Amino acid sequence: MMKLEDLPIKDVLVFRWEFAEAKTLDEVEKRFKGYYYIVRPRKDVLVTTTFTSPYVICALLQRDERGGDFLVIQTFAGRYPYEKVFGGAFFYAMRAGIRITDAEYPEDLPKPYFMEPEYKL
Repeated sequence: MMKLEDLPIKDVLVFRWEFAEAKTLDEVEKRFKGYYYIVRPRKDVLVTTTFTSPYVICALLQRDERGGDFLVIQTFAGRYPYEKVFGGAFFYAMRAGIRITDAEYPEDLPKPYFMEPEYKL
């Protein structure tokens, strides 16, 4: 019998994003070089994960000149609770130089400090 932890995907979050400090996916890639394993299967797609323990995979899909879709996928090997993955998406966006535009944070979860208004781009 298959155990829940044997399943490949634990959490998937999907956001809309816009360019902020970074103006192209090439600029985002430069910001992440040396910090993440990066794959660019097409010029409008950027996929990253950590060099060690790749439990969370992030994908930026550019839909137009302003931005696109942002997917955050945590495998069952990931040890992070949902609220850490959700908050981590905003931290990732800040480092990338992009802005998440459509997220509604669940009211029953405590917000990480970097989601407060003074930390938003």
